[in-house]
Amino acid sequence: MKREVVAAVMFLLLVVGGCARKGPVYKLQVTQKPFAYSVLVGDKTVVQESVPDSAQSALFFETEAGRQYLTEPVRFDQDDTRLEAEYKTTDGRKALVKIEPQEHGGFQLSLRFEPAEGILGVGEVLKAAPGEHFHGLTERAVGNDDHLPR
Repeated sequence: MKREVVAAVMFLLLVVGGCARKGPVYKLQVTQKPFAYSVLVGDKTVVQESVPDSAQSALFFETEAGRQYLTEPVRFDQDDTRLEAEYKTTDGRKALVKIEPQEHGGFQLSLRFEPAEGILGVGEVLKAAPGEHFHGLTERAVGNDDHLPR
């Protein structure tokens, strides 16, 4: 059975007057090796992966053997708002990473692994401001001083 592991990362930005904007409102910056990405709105970084050990990717997954990482890019296609990349992993799998713009102006991050069997979980290391914490995957606590509309 083919299993797809999807981690959705989405944020909604409103334009003046409270109307939803259609199309991407962000710019994507990606480092190929080790894999990490940042999302900018204007000149402000709103999502930034952190690579604490420069030899490891910011995206990872768990197996019975422990934490696994994306290693070598096999294919890499990126522009300002989207990414489609294929990576080798530390345990010999193939990982497909996609970041795609959504109609509301945000984006969706998805991961697919081949084979998918034996994957216990997927994670992402994100930078956070002092005192900031996340609830779930990239869901910032309301009230943070990030100056983004909610």
